Amino acid sequence: MSTYSVQYIFKFFFQNAFLKTLENANNHVIFIFATTEIEKIPTTILSRCQIYNLTPLNNDQLLDLIKRIITNEDIKIDDDACQLLIELAKGSARDLLSNIEHLRQINSQTINV
Repeated sequence: MSTYSVQYIFKFFFQNAFLKTLENANNHVIFIFATTEIEKIPTTILSRCQIYNLTPLNNDQLLDLIKRIITNEDIKIDDDACQLLIELAKGSARDLLSNIEHLRQINSQTINV
């Protein structure tokens, strides 16, 4: 299965056909589009969407996420490692989780600097 960005799809598929799909979808169908380049999405599509602008998490939110992870997964992370993970994440929960997972592959129960 190939994955393409929303912008790529619009370049190769007919906008009208896609628009009809959006307009005639069953009530239980929900389309979710994620993009960092919303300006490339045609206005005819955007006008039929609810737009949620996601913002980066702050350091306190990332620290709370780390605390939940180490509690649920029974991992030990020292304070310096927590701060480094937060800095590397740059507000991204996905990047934070990815970095923790990579470090767990090296040492499954203890993460330190």
